[in-house]
Amino acid sequence: ARLCGIPIVARAGPFVARNLANRWVAAYVANCRAHAADLLASPLANRVVIAGDLFRPGRIDATLKLERALPPRREGTVRVVFLGQLVERKGVHVLIEAFARVKGDAELLIVGGDWAAPGYPARLQALARAAGVLRRVRFENHRQDVGAVLSTADIFVLPSLSEARPRSII
Repeated sequence: ARLCGIPIVARAGPFVARNLANRWVAAYVANCRAHAADLLASPLANRVVIAGDLFRPGRIDATLKLERALPPRREGTVRVVFLGQLVERKGVHVLIEAFARVKGDAELLIVGGDWAAPGYPARLQALARAAGVLRRVRFENHRQDVGAVLSTADIFVLPSLSEARPRSII
């Protein structure tokens, strides 16, 4: 990026005086002042941007009421929930493959995206069918009522292959 003249933005971390990247990074992004404290006390302080923490309890309160019904739970069945985008880097295919190995009474609720869309969503449904777990996997389109969905989970899982700031965890 530097050689192409593209500005580099990095996550705030400790200041290391001899780090060559100090010359290349145009900005450092931090969640809060405490996260950026080391850089704010360094010669790079003018490049630090405090983005703010994404966790706001008020946002969660507004999502606690179900916007539409979820598949009913069966008594004694463990509900595993994934909540996120339906993109390959989220690792939902890895989750389905792992869930196929689960012995015992469990269901997997995968919430996000548009399950009628071609591509990754269709591949995930085919994978669940091929793995023999289609009857134990529930596919729900994107929802705003994340607090209500998460309140039905016994286990929340985020099998991401790559993350920067996972909103579902925050």
